[in-house]
Amino acid sequence: IKYQLSPAESYYSVVGVEPNIALIQLADMKKLQIPEAIKGIPVKKIKAEAFKEADWLEEIRLPNTISEIGYQAFAQCQSLVTFVWSGDCSLNVKMDSLVFLNCKALKTVHIFSRLTPGRKDFCKCENLTLFNCPYINGIPVDYFCGCHSLCRISFTDCQYLTAGSFSGSGIQRVAFYEKAPKLFEGVVDTLIRDSIRISCRSGNPLTDLIYRGVIVEVR
Repeated sequence: IKYQLSPAESYYSVVGVEPNIALIQLADMKKLQIPEAIKGIPVKKIKAEAFKEADWLEEIRLPNTISEIGYQAFAQCQSLVTFVWSGDCSLNVKMDSLVFLNCKALKTVHIFSRLTPGRKDFCKCENLTLFNCPYINGIPVDYFCGCHSLCRISFTDCQYLTAGSFSGSGIQRVAFYEKAPKLFEGVVDTLIRDSIRISCRSGNPLTDLIYRGVIVEVR
């Protein structure tokens, strides 16, 4: 794996694979596990398109030192099945747009830090069945477009929903366990149109939507 030291020599970025790596060697690197640090210097970023079209990848595991993933960093990785990004809710991480675009084999995603998402990060991940990201700073338009296998999703803390947050996906049930998201204009009508139902905790402001049939369970 190729790394790049920042100008101030304070952190490393993951650039991709060394250009002289033979295809037969890549075929043996099915699991990618990025280290927390190199010689005591933390690894903090995944550069744009670092592993785009890396069809040899089946599993990716990132440490909690990684705070940013660049544009299309893992796009079109056709064999990628599992992605795990370690962390906790006290850490803020960010994705640029289309990070996992067209990763057709991707099934499981775990992101444990508080995520600021990009645009259409999981677009066309048609076999995605588990998206575990408890803390997210909102769901942008078409974020899961083409994720037809993703039927249920839940959040501990989600900041906002847009009218097209779940458009083009297979999502039918959404649960909010703690903080209620802000609802932008048109969200309720879209939820009704797409037959998406919500469960939430008692006292959650979303319970105002019970009369519209959107809220189906209050715990």
